[in-house]
Amino acid sequence: MKKILFGFLVLFLIAVLAGCQEKTTPEERLAEYISHWNKGEFADMYNDYLNAGTKEAFPAEEFVGRQEKLQEDLGIDKMEVTYEKPAEDAEWDPEKPADFPIHVKMETMAGPVEFDKTITLLNETRGDEEGWFVEWDQSFIFPELEPDDEIGFTRIPAYRGEIVDRDGLVLAKNGTGYSIGIVPEKLTDPSKKTEIAKLLGTTVEAIDAELNQSWVKPELFVPIGKTAATNGALIDKLVAIPGIGARTIEMREYPYGPAMAHLTGYTGAISAEQLEELKDKGYTETDQIGRRGLESLLEDRLRGTDGMQIYIKKPQENAEPVIIAEQEPVEGETVKLTINASLQKVAYDSMKGETGSAASVDPKTGEVLALISSPAYDPNEFVTGISGARYKALEEDAKNRSSTALPKAMHRVRR
Repeated sequence: MKKILFGFLVLFLIAVLAGCQEKTTPEERLAEYISHWNKGEFADMYNDYLNAGTKEAFPAEEFVGRQEKLQEDLGIDKMEVTYEKPAEDAEWDPEKPADFPIHVKMETMAGPVEFDKTITLLNETRGDEEGWFVEWDQSFIFPELEPDDEIGFTRIPAYRGEIVDRDGLVLAKNGTGYSIGIVPEKLTDPSKKTEIAKLLGTTVEAIDAELNQSWVKPELFVPIGKTAATNGALIDKLVAIPGIGARTIEMREYPYGPAMAHLTGYTGAISAEQLEELKDKGYTETDQIGRRGLESLLEDRLRGTDGMQIYIKKPQENAEPVIIAEQEPVEGETVKLTINASLQKVAYDSMKGETGSAASVDPKTGEVLALISSPAYDPNEFVTGISGARYKALEEDAKNRSSTALPKAMHRVRR
């Protein structure tokens, strides 16, 4: 009997003590919520801290999955959320919302983002327990974000630096070239594909592969190749064929062509191997990169740094995007050489394609004024993507094999 009475007494004391314990305040709940927020623990935030209305409006995947994906896609880092502490003697009415001013600060791939908001906690009863829970909506991701909005980001390409001679004459520049394409409904004679393929150094099969893409429509311009602006004769031959068109595009240009080829080298599409090696430097599969000569040797100086923009896209037609963060691109450096372009051109032309090399040096300063290797390739060909057949013809030319003209020989020249 005494044991039974003792048990009842223990239970009574536990109940009394539990009733005497102070309930968790909204500030304490907010502090816990913000701690999870700063650590990116979105599942904990959703499961334990959001109020019933928020959970009804936003399924777990929308709250947790979206924010986790945004952190990865936008490079969100160093999240720092703080709140304004209330007065020490603040009293909380469970019948009224508890509001707290907060400050949100983060780093993104487009630069820092900061904003102020007011966060509200509501008192709710869940089962046998009563407590404070956070009311949330999309504006706590970014203030301007509303239902049905999309968040996007885009790279702002940096202009590649130019290579110039001692007097500022441009040897490698950001110029223009041409995208050659077919408008299917206007190509009245399909047999012309053979002639087109030969002119562009490609194959009929490659052309058909471009024309058979899912997005292609009879009236649309379908790119099938590129050519340098300096190749006027080729462009004239191509556009004379019904159904063929040429559109101006941005392209690296080498105004002095073969005369400067073994010095400037050329740019080209980044290879899979280079991308794997340089992915930590921000390169992507669509980038152009220095492949030979000074374009390769000076890549870090010429390339520049791309900018980045994060924006909110509104669903309304013609609505202007809302810029969240923007980092301006840093243009590449213009590199000046000691070379005298006019002297280089005269010396190269005087060799008339014969195999050999020549140099001119200022006897007072030791500066190299001209450095010639003959014969040479046209770097403009490589920028547009030289065909295997054309490269093989250059490689097998006896004169090229005995000079430093071919791109692969540039490795020996640099060493």
